[in-house]
Amino acid sequence: MTSSPPLDILRTLATDPSGIVRSWVGWNPATPVEVLRALAQDPDEDVRNSVAMNTSAPEDVLVDLA
Repeated sequence: MTSSPPLDILRTLATDPSGIVRSWVGWNPATPVEVLRALAQDPDEDVRNSVAMNTSAPEDVLVDLA
């Protein structure tokens, strides 16, 4: 069984200098909605694409990414 990382860790990793780390946060279904909203505005296209593939991303975020 895989557990989700604590929310405070996801929030911290969302500001990591590495786009790969931010992409992982954007993809993770446990990432809080407010973090997904911020990552949807990330300058790195891979990060934004990860948010778009997140099954927990709210519809308004997905519309903005479309």
